Parts: sequence; structure tokens; C-alpha cells
Amino acid sequence: MKVGVIFPQTECGADVGAIAEFVRAVEAMGFDHLFVADHVLGADPKFHSHPSLANYSHESVVHESLTLMAYFAAITQRITLATGILILPQRQTVLVAKQAAEIDVLSGGRMRLRDRRRLERGRVRSAQRALREPRHVAAPSRSPSCAPCGPSRWSTSAASFIGSTTPG
Repeated sequence: MKVGVIFPQTECGADVGAIAEFVRAVEAMGFDHLFVADHVLGADPKFHSHPSLANYSHESVVHESLTLMAYFAAITQRITLATGILILPQRQTVLVAKQAAEIDVLSGGRMRLRDRRRLERGRVRSAQRALREPRHVAAPSRSPSCAPCGPSRWSTSAASFIGSTTPG
């Protein structure tokens, strides 16, 4: 059985020393993987009430997950680095593929990537407003047509895209 730990984003905050101490301790204790949740933007509890938001809001420190994992790769030796669910519809797909591949290379093959192509309707709308994305560009519809851009970059020397939406 493999057991991992969820990185405590809001508890560690922006204290780089606390982040490094936590991550190194997790690896030293022998855990298999470190799971990093992804939130491009926080949810304002005035508009979104859910039990999971009890200790998290739009004012919380939530690190960008891929950048954070690159830091983890630099300060660890063995532990697998895993995205909880990367919210791909809010990101440029080809850039995510490149960033994830780079972390995988720099970590010696310890990167594990999961994406979330579907978001609840309310979360999509609030994210679209905050990111100033036009409503007609439905975030969940962006990634399925662009998803082949990522894997093709790892298996071919060149890639092209023809789809119903513009990549990222």
C-alpha cells in the first residue's frame, strides 16, 4: 500500500521555511507521495458556502501548484509529486504539458499529473468572471479539444492543433 500526504496550503502560508520543513519531514517519514491541490482562484464565502471552504477563502494563500511542485522537486530526493486535480480548463494546455514534463525531468521522473476537465457550473462562472474570460468560452469545453496537444508533444517532434476552440 502506498500512502501520501496532502500539502497544507493554507496552514503553511507563504513561510518558505515552514514549507521546506514540512515537505522534508513528509519525505523523511517515508510517505510515498505529496499531493498538491490546485486552486487558480479562491472562492469568496459570501457567494459559495460549502463545508470544504471552512478554512479557505479568496483571501487564503494558495500557491500555484506546478511552481510549488518544482520547488518540492528541488528540495526532495524520493517522494512522488502529485497534483490533486489540476484545473486544466483554467490553464493553457500546452504550457501545462511543458511545465509538467519539465518537473518530471528535473525530479527524476517523480511527477504525477491529474486534471479536472469538468467543474461545477457555479465554480466555472465565478472563475470565468475572475479570470475575465468571456462567457461564450466555456472553460470545460476548452480542454477536451485541446487535450491532445499535451501528449502529442511527448511522442512527436512537432505538434499541430485543429479544434473548435483556441488553446488556452
